[in-house]
Amino acid sequence: MNLEQFLAIVIFSLGLTILVSIPLYFLVNFIQLLINLNCYLKSKHQLNQLQIIQQKQKQIRRKKIKDADQENEDQFKTE
Repeated sequence: MNLEQFLAIVIFSLGLTILVSIPLYFLVNFIQLLINLNCYLKSKHQLNQLQIIQQKQKQIRRKKIKDADQENEDQFKTE
């Protein structure tokens, strides 16, 4: 093997490495982006669920207070 063949193999190997590594780099970054997006959407969904639960709890508390006030008014009317 002479010097020209050796350099050709080295340059070809470097070129092939670059051609493979650049798309691989973007693929890895894209996968990380999808993972982060998935985590964000899950946390957003959990936050929405928590807000819905809190709103329902507030409604239940308001209804209990309203019912208690109504009972008090009914007791005063009967007396």
